[in-house]
Amino acid sequence: MPDERLEPVDGGYRARIRYGKGQRTRVVIRVTDRAKAEQRARDMRTLAALLTRGGHSEQALLMLAKAAEADDSTMRNLQKLAEGLCAGHVAAPKARASALTFRQVGEDWTKGRLHERYPDQVRAKRTADGDALMLERHVYPVVGDRLLAAFTLDDAEEVMRRIPQDLATNTRRNIARTMSRVLSLAVYPLRIIERSPLPAGFVPKGGGEKALAYLYPDEERRLLACPVVPLCYRLLWGFLAREGMRSGEAFGLTWGDLDLSKGAVRLDVNKTDDPRSWALDPSVTEALRRYKTHLRPDAERSSAVFTDEHGRQLESFGLAGLLREHLQTIGLKSERPELFETTEQRQRIRVHDLRGTFVTVSLANGRTESWVADRTGHRSSQMIARYNRTKRLFEELNLGPLAPLADAIPELAKYAEQDRPSEPTRPPEGGPTWANGASSSRVASQEEPEEARPSGRESSARIPKPKVAGPIPAGGAEGFLEDSTRIRLCSLLGWWDGRGADRDGGGRFGTARDTGWGNRRETGEVPEVDAECRPRTAGAHHLGDQHCMVGASQRRVRSTEQAFACSADQVYARRPGSSRSRHLLSCRMRRSNAAHHALGGRTR
Repeated sequence: MPDERLEPVDGGYRARIRYGKGQRTRVVIRVTDRAKAEQRARDMRTLAALLTRGGHSEQALLMLAKAAEADDSTMRNLQKLAEGLCAGHVAAPKARASALTFRQVGEDWTKGRLHERYPDQVRAKRTADGDALMLERHVYPVVGDRLLAAFTLDDAEEVMRRIPQDLATNTRRNIARTMSRVLSLAVYPLRIIERSPLPAGFVPKGGGEKALAYLYPDEERRLLACPVVPLCYRLLWGFLAREGMRSGEAFGLTWGDLDLSKGAVRLDVNKTDDPRSWALDPSVTEALRRYKTHLRPDAERSSAVFTDEHGRQLESFGLAGLLREHLQTIGLKSERPELFETTEQRQRIRVHDLRGTFVTVSLANGRTESWVADRTGHRSSQMIARYNRTKRLFEELNLGPLAPLADAIPELAKYAEQDRPSEPTRPPEGGPTWANGASSSRVASQEEPEEARPSGRESSARIPKPKVAGPIPAGGAEGFLEDSTRIRLCSLLGWWDGRGADRDGGGRFGTARDTGWGNRRETGEVPEVDAECRPRTAGAHHLGDQHCMVGASQRRVRSTEQAFACSADQVYARRPGSSRSRHLLSCRMRRSNAAHHALGGRTR
């Protein structure tokens, strides 16, 4: 009579065998002949019953797994071994291999114990929390107590059948990959089984790429300005969107990894094991500086950067749901419902999409792929190329960059006035006091020798830097710099020829045509500025036979003394293609830099 408990499968027959107290297992007998498979199944049941009666049910699972693939000779040796164990003539092997269950090996892996025992073969798991949660939800309830020595393909398929059907294809793929990883550890270095029972192709193929989610700059600014969202999370969201870090990397960041004086960050521990460092966005540096100075003044170098109001490190679990909740708070669900929906074509927004927002905004505003990769840690341009389509969308919409982080968060923006240096006061009557104790009025009254006056062609290195006791007054250079210093500055900028007259034969500080940045012949004063700190007029200046124009709207200046140090990018020649024009612009740049130093380096 044929055995109804045999089920034909690829490469043999699957048999159900009882062992222990009410326990059963399924094994695949690697025999193609049904009669031989039925005989092997009867021998295996006899073997299991013998070991169960002798109190060796754990050894029964191990022997049954070997008997399923053994030849006739090996099967006879297994029967003799079982008889010796039950009679006490053979000592039972240590339970190092046979007693370990799937749950025990999985927990040793996710908790780092396998890495401690086998540091060369098992790497430390940085995403251990996510893997442990996945195993606890979907794998352990089905095969957690199954001995790895008796784990079969049927057990793995049962796990996959019980996964909810509404889960995404990539989620099912991750579950299968995690289960396969535990079984590969059982092969080596644990050496519990000889090979994994999972065949090639067991892990499902990944689904097609879905549409990427992102935030527009105005939406991100609304999120950072929302007072209902806790400050610690707004700072985290803004940091991720401007620096491109992974959320796990940001959570591991300490104050010792930041150099806020220079604006740099060091990231030694990351997903790709590729230490990297880069210059932070200036607004991010300023925001972190204000946050640490005013809200976390007692934070040590080893303290985590992103903590709650009580100094506890933020939790990574449930972070994506928290981000969606915060976006819903600012009313984004009604404006862009696609950010909160999961379909076959797109998935709802995650924390990782803030990293995608960083890549998209950076590329759309002219940053190179290498600049982006230095911050994100991407190893291939193919990963960055995924954002090219959204980059082109941002360019066509002309959305611009993200708002400065230090200004976008109101709690940090209010410290701007408090941290700004106080406005300097105007010096007393008679002018400021110089380093040698003389007043400016006395110095101005002393005529400088003719040979001490450098000509406009001399090197700027010969011009001494005036030493002033105290800051430059808010009113600017008028009535402040003595006459000889003015002569030196005008000589540097090409408005003074060192011989008591300008190149057009006019007065000491310019010609009658000097209506802009040049000093006026009549009074020798610098040009006035309007309420926006721009010069009121823009005039032509004669530099030899070339006429150059000063663009009044190209750069803001903070005070009138910066008129002496206008940079070369404010000047353009009427004949830019000529070699003479390029030479004059180069000279103008050197003179401008020297004037900057002559004013004490106070221009901005």
